[in-house]
Formats: sequence, structure tokens, C-alpha cells
Amino acid sequence: MDKQTNILISLEVLDIGGVETFVCNQSLAMKKKGYNVYTLSRKGVFTEILQNQGINCIEFDFVDKSYYDWDKINQILEIFEKYSYNICPTYKCPKRSK
Repeated sequence: MDKQTNILISLEVLDIGGVETFVCNQSLAMKKKGYNVYTLSRKGVFTEILQNQGINCIEFDFVDKSYYDWDKINQILEIFEKYSYNICPTYKCPKRSK
């Protein structure tokens, strides 16, 4: 993979949790290898840690709806066009039922 590769990792929030910790560690490891790493999520406890290591954290509120939210889709498309991402792993965790 080319070191100028832009990688966007998206998830709901950069807060405490298993997926979130994995994404934080994965982002830091890829940045250390020289890749351009971005996250797309709501802010959380990991946001400042990632930003201090040069990772661009784009604040975005994913809304869980039962229909397509075309405004959100267009916002994501604009972000993709702005940064020309090569790789985009996405982590979506289902809500827990009570």
C-alpha cells in the first residue's frame, strides 16, 4: 500500500468500548506506518488522543433510521470527494435491546 494512501475509518462514536478501542489502536498503528488516517464519528474520549498523534477526526453524527437519510448520504459523499479516500473500513454496532 502506498504511504500516501488516505484511510477513513468510520464508527458511531470515539468513546470507551471494544470496537472503539480497536479503532483507536488501528488508527494509531496505521498513522505510525505513515498512512494518512481519518476518522468519521461523534467525538469521544479517544478524539483528543488521535488528534494529538496527527489523525484528522471528522465529527459526524450517524443517525440510526429505518429509511435513507439523503442529507447524511450527501454529507458523506462530500467528505469522500474532499479527501479522496482509498480505504474505508466501517464499524456499525447494533444497539442492544433491553
